[in-house]
Amino acid sequence: MLTAHRAELVGHARRLLTTSTDRYNPDRVLDAMKAWGHDTSDLENADDIATRERYARLKAERDSWWAADGTGGYSEDPPF
Repeated sequence: MLTAHRAELVGHARRLLTTSTDRYNPDRVLDAMKAWGHDTSDLENADDIATRERYARLKAERDSWWAADGTGGYSEDPPF
């Protein structure tokens, strides 16, 4: 299991995050580190925070749409 290697993996992740220009992977790494209980505030920049907030807004909109039975607020099913 990787659980026993978390401390080592976090060390590698911290080094990679400080040099990476890729947007997708750093977001996943930050999510994993947070899930493992590590403070990542010193690793996040304004772009990371903006990306996380945008994702949260989009997820809330999608969840709201599905809560309305996926009808997008229509009172009737579309005629197709």
